[in-house]
Amino acid sequence: MKRKTLSVVAATCLVGSLAFPSISKAQDYQVKSGDTLWGISRQHDTTVSNIQEWNNLSSTTIYVGDTLVVSNSTSSQTVSAQPSPEPQSTSYIVKTGDTLWGISRQFGVTVSNLKQWNSLHSDIIHVNQKLSVDGSGSTSTSTSTSTSTSTSTSTNTSTNTESSNVNDLISTAKSQLGTPYQWGGTSPSGFDCSGFLNYVFGQEGISIPRTVSSIYSSDKFVSVGQPQVGDLVFYETYKSGPSHAGIYLGNGQFIHSGSSNGVTISSMSISYWENRYIGAKSLR
Repeated sequence: MKRKTLSVVAATCLVGSLAFPSISKAQDYQVKSGDTLWGISRQHDTTVSNIQEWNNLSSTTIYVGDTLVVSNSTSSQTVSAQPSPEPQSTSYIVKTGDTLWGISRQFGVTVSNLKQWNSLHSDIIHVNQKLSVDGSGSTSTSTSTSTSTSTSTSTNTSTNTESSNVNDLISTAKSQLGTPYQWGGTSPSGFDCSGFLNYVFGQEGISIPRTVSSIYSSDKFVSVGQPQVGDLVFYETYKSGPSHAGIYLGNGQFIHSGSSNGVTISSMSISYWENRYIGAKSLR
C-alpha cells in the first residue's frame, strides 16, 4: 500500500526560507483479523471514503497487518506544487456480488442517492449495469462551477455517508413498527424475526441469510464486543444457539419482530432479554 509523504529536508533545499504551515501527525491503525473498513471507520469516527482517500485504496479490500491512516488533521495546503487529486469516477459498472449498499459505501454516497440518480424503483441491480455514482448523469451543471461545487458536495456527503446509510436502515426498520408476527413471514403483511431482518436489509440492497442461525454464522457479519447502531443483536430463546435477533438502535434498545407483539422496540436490560443475550455482530 502506498502512502504519500512529505520530505521536509528536500522541500527546504528547494524553497529556502519558505515557511510551512504546521501539520498535525496523522493517526495510524494496524489491521487485525476480522477488521473491515466499515468497522474501522466507525471505531475512529470517520468514513470509509476518507480512509480510502488517505490510504490510496481503490476498493474496500484490506489485509491483516496493513497499516492505515485513520485520521488526517492537516488543516491547510502545504506545497502548492503538489499534484491535484485525480477526479473521481462518475459512473460504475455493476459486478457480480455488488449491492447498492456496498456501492454507496465505496463512492461516499447513500443508497437513496443512487436510486434517485439512476431512476431505480427497487434495490435490484444487474451485472454490467452502468450506474451514475455522483448524479452527473441525471442533472446538468454549468461547467464553469462544476469542479468547485462537486468538490464541496463530495466532501460534505462523505462526512455523513456512514451515518446516512445506518439512518436509512433504522428508518426502514421503524417504518414497520406494529406489523404483526407471522411464522415464516417476510413481508409487511407479517414477519417472523429473521424475515423482518431480511426485509429491512433487502430494502437497502443487502442480501442476508434467511434464518437467525445462518445469519449468525455468515461471513457477512463480524462479532463485536459492544453493539453500535445498526448492528445485529442475537438471543437464545426457544432452542439452543442463536434463535432470535434484532437491530440495535442505541441506548440499550433494539427493534425486532417478536411472537407476542410483532415488530416492536424492546430494552436489552429487561431480564428476559438480558439473560438470553449471546452477542452482537456488525455488517462487514
